[in-house]
Amino acid sequence: MLEKADIDKPLTIHQLRHTFASRALKAGVSISVVSQWLGHADISTTYDTYIHVFKKEKEEALKLLEAM
Repeated sequence: MLEKADIDKPLTIHQLRHTFASRALKAGVSISVVSQWLGHADISTTYDTYIHVFKKEKEEALKLLEAM
């Protein structure tokens, strides 16, 4: 599968899980739903782990506000 995707370095299950969660959040899936899918006992675990997903969006939002 990795060869088909032209990925030449090995991926771990953890990396795939992280990518899935990050992409789900970026697509608009509720953080509480993603947290349940990942089996996190506390939503703060999900938030603390995946907040970086929103950093770029926050910066873009601030630029929009500054332009007002």
